[in-house]
Amino acid sequence: MRKLLFFLVMFQLSFLSHGQGKIIQGNVTDSQTGTPLPGVSIFVKENKAIGVATDFDGNFKLSGVNANSVLVFSILGYKTVEITVGKNTSLNVKLSEDVGELEEVVLIGYQKVHKKEVTGAISSVKAEAIEGIPVLNVSGLIATQVPGMQSPNLTGAPGGRGAIIIRGNTAVGANIDPDIAYSSPLYVIDGVQTSLEDLAGYGVSNQDFLASLNPNDIESIDVLRDASAAAIYGSRGANGVIIIQTKRGAALARPEFSFSSNIGFQPKPDLAPMYVGAAERNAKWDMLNNWWAEFERQNGTTPIMLSDSLNPAFNNNVDYQDLFYRSGIMQKYNVSMRGGTEETNYRIGLGYDDIEGVVKATGVERITLSSNLNFKVGEKFSNQLITRFTHSDQRTGQGNPYQGSFNLNSTLPINPAQLNSSLFYISDEKEHLWQVS
Repeated sequence: MRKLLFFLVMFQLSFLSHGQGKIIQGNVTDSQTGTPLPGVSIFVKENKAIGVATDFDGNFKLSGVNANSVLVFSILGYKTVEITVGKNTSLNVKLSEDVGELEEVVLIGYQKVHKKEVTGAISSVKAEAIEGIPVLNVSGLIATQVPGMQSPNLTGAPGGRGAIIIRGNTAVGANIDPDIAYSSPLYVIDGVQTSLEDLAGYGVSNQDFLASLNPNDIESIDVLRDASAAAIYGSRGANGVIIIQTKRGAALARPEFSFSSNIGFQPKPDLAPMYVGAAERNAKWDMLNNWWAEFERQNGTTPIMLSDSLNPAFNNNVDYQDLFYRSGIMQKYNVSMRGGTEETNYRIGLGYDDIEGVVKATGVERITLSSNLNFKVGEKFSNQLITRFTHSDQRTGQGNPYQGSFNLNSTLPINPAQLNSSLFYISDEKEHLWQVS
């Protein structure tokens, strides 16, 4: 009996010890110099909530792990290491430098520098990170790849205008134009500086001015955040600078072809519940019976569309939401060719985008053509010829009914109560006109 009790007590203690996990400690150093590495992030791969960072001497102590736990050691500039705990209670980890990351080239002003030599706040996005992301405009692409950046949408229409804010919005005043109310950065596309103030058509159309640039043609995006990084651009770079470099040709033995396609669907949004036809008439009659006196219902103030149910003009069941909304479809196709030699190379890209909005008669169709020709003249001079062509057809439903800023464009009323009654008759011609206008 005593042996049985002893066995049960030991089993409970071992089970409790296993449930709580064990403590593991150790040290993290540089693999080449042996220097302790402070600030190394250490966490359990299966549960990132269990983690710690090394102290100033590179030491760490982590509890709540078990033998099957995998510890991840990571810090900027070094290769990430994963180690299974197993039976170890102490670990001495050595990290090696990630030379590829430190040698990565970024653009600053008119020169290229290595990332390890940069002291300013810079975020870089390469072509490998943005390939396959199905977005129409570049502003939406930048917002998904650069942390800490604000990208408010000025319209819900496909391909509509957006804004990018890098260093916070500083536009303050009582009479600010809503179209340029954001502190937009300076854009430098293949060395050409462009800001929103330089574009005469910005604010009077529903197009994003970066919509003419195909994301598939982009080689790299460098975002200069602080004043030291953007100092070369003077006051124009006060709100930050976004440097975009497009893809170029390469010295290849034979021409290289590339093709990509994306097809996506956007379901019809959840519509507000509404009474249609006889249900609308009955619901409104119930309201009149509850809130109106009998003499008020009989003195001619009752709407005729409720009382004259036999009139064909007031005996319909038009569902306006179903009439205007649909499921959206997005199609993207890109094809490119590049080749050449070290002295002369080229790249040609063709893109086609077709997006149908969830509101009928809304969407955008865009065709982009870009060519990049590079050739050297002697050993010291090189020339680059860049040509871009963009044709865009944006469908905005009712268009611009208020004849002003597209911020006021409401294709459909937001409040369903503002829609016409479903009892009104709509001719087939008018229904077709509404769906294609």
